[in-house]
Amino acid sequence: MSSDMTSQEVLGYARDLGIESNWGRWGDQDERGTLNLLTHQSVLRAAQSVTSGRAVNLGRTLDTNAPPYYPQGLDRAVRHEMVTAWNSNAGGDVQAASDQIHIQCHGLDNTHMDALCHIGLGGWGYNGRDFRQMVDDTGASSCDMLVASPVVTRGVLIDVPRLRGIDHLEPGDPVTEEDLRSAAIDFQPGDGLIIRTGRARSGPENRTAENKYGTLSGLHP
Repeated sequence: MSSDMTSQEVLGYARDLGIESNWGRWGDQDERGTLNLLTHQSVLRAAQSVTSGRAVNLGRTLDTNAPPYYPQGLDRAVRHEMVTAWNSNAGGDVQAASDQIHIQCHGLDNTHMDALCHIGLGGWGYNGRDFRQMVDDTGASSCDMLVASPVVTRGVLIDVPRLRGIDHLEPGDPVTEEDLRSAAIDFQPGDGLIIRTGRARSGPENRTAENKYGTLSGLHP
């Protein structure tokens, strides 16, 4: 394998950052990573935590004018097209309206999970795999999202602006470790952490083709 780093150098890099590697934790063939913490017991705990049955919409309006995250894929982050409309006749007196949305799976415009084949370092992927053998131009052969689903667990919300006594975080204002610890939540293995920054209320994100992140607030490195 041709690589700028050995697997031990990759693990040493993680240790230097204070990161405990999960390579081998669930066996050499594992492809799910910390999703293994989602057990039958954690799903039951999630179901038993429901008290009101209230559904909360976490969606946001798609911005069809935003620049693309990967410009080689689309000319805009989101492209919306009508397929059929009023002048489309489905047969007889029946009309049909339908549309389609083109959006990149990875980016800032849609909720998504990064598969374990998304990032490699020094030619190495999750669990010490050769990254070139994980993903090629035809797609992923291991550690993709198909092995990750289904994901059902308890969601735990940390409302950072509320903890700070403000409406939203200003662009570029990071969420720190102190913010998370101050929430003093009962966080259990397998829980899903939801962190609110107030992004939708913070004004223009100033995203450009040169600066695809703009001035978002988010987790401090």
